[in-house]
Amino acid sequence: MLSDTISAPIEGLDSVRPFGVETTTISGHAVRLERVLNSIILRHNYPNVVNFTLAKLITLSVVLYGTFKYKGVLTLQIKGAGAIQTMVCDVDHNGYVRAYARFDEAMLPKWESGKEYSSSELFGEGYLLMVVDPADLNQQRYQGVVELSGETLESSFMHYFTQSVQCQTMIQLQVMPPEEAKHEILWRDSQHLERFGWRSGCIMIQQLQDARLSIVDDWETAVTMVLSVVQAELIGENLPLDDLLYRLFHEYGVRVHSPLPLEARCRCSQEKVDKVLSELTDQFDEPNVAVTCEFCGQEYVVDLN
Repeated sequence: MLSDTISAPIEGLDSVRPFGVETTTISGHAVRLERVLNSIILRHNYPNVVNFTLAKLITLSVVLYGTFKYKGVLTLQIKGAGAIQTMVCDVDHNGYVRAYARFDEAMLPKWESGKEYSSSELFGEGYLLMVVDPADLNQQRYQGVVELSGETLESSFMHYFTQSVQCQTMIQLQVMPPEEAKHEILWRDSQHLERFGWRSGCIMIQQLQDARLSIVDDWETAVTMVLSVVQAELIGENLPLDDLLYRLFHEYGVRVHSPLPLEARCRCSQEKVDKVLSELTDQFDEPNVAVTCEFCGQEYVVDLN
């Protein structure tokens, strides 16, 4: 299927597929999410206008996670002064994904299926923060911040890479809520064999540093190819993710690498909560304190005696 494939073909659900476009300076990552999105979204039961935006942030987070090569936790956080004040997603080196949002429901725009609200309509003035915490304490923590700019989250991400990393980046992202399922994108949950829940797909390409004069043409052509991808191709079940990459880049040759599996799983625990609150005992009047994890809703009771 793929030229120079060095990993077995995959359908692409709930995993990140790294790839490189041969004879160019372009590398990329592709992802499709199904169970990861549904597990997180159904756990929180947010309004759909929040769910749609959270699905985007989760998808962008896992694509970005695919670019890091060492153990640790990648966190993306959006802070705003609008209807949505906070939105957070983090992914650790095991591929465990979790996310949550804080918002003022009275300020949220009305959900209209098929309509996408701009970042300014949802977050107001805000910023995007990226933090990478290495598991190895000898490695340096990375933190980058950029203003929310453009109409969409993906445009803010592209702006971030241009501004902070000096790396040209193109992102094509689609999110499909359950009520928008079309007959050409019919899909079935692999466990229940029924049409079910949320689905997303994303391709991100980046231009590596290179002195060749041809890199501009390579990049512009690749951007045109990625922009040509429609929702049915990026999200639909009839076109495996690897086949989509081949269709886009077969003239150059595309080399795919081992997929990175993803799972919706929180990292909270009684032990972690006990450790944090043991350092704050002087701030509580009661002997027992109940704490609820914002990521997964799990409640923990801590005895401070």
